[in-house]
Amino acid sequence: MLGARNARRERRGEPPLDVEAELAALSGQPAAAADPGLREEVRDLVVARNARRVRAGKPPLDVEAEVARRIDDLN
Repeated sequence: MLGARNARRERRGEPPLDVEAELAALSGQPAAAADPGLREEVRDLVVARNARRVRAGKPPLDVEAEVARRIDDLN
């Protein structure tokens, strides 16, 4: 069914979807590891957020745990 869906998308001129990611989302399984560039960008955002938290007198977050949580939220 996902293959047929992609065929319809291509006929309409739309880019095909990642079938494996769609299947994982539909079956409730975690998607493959995040793109390294995306992971690095999210990590930079978490580090910047931690700097703001420290300036506000709040404790910093665990960077790697927060990156993993945010990547999971995107999936």
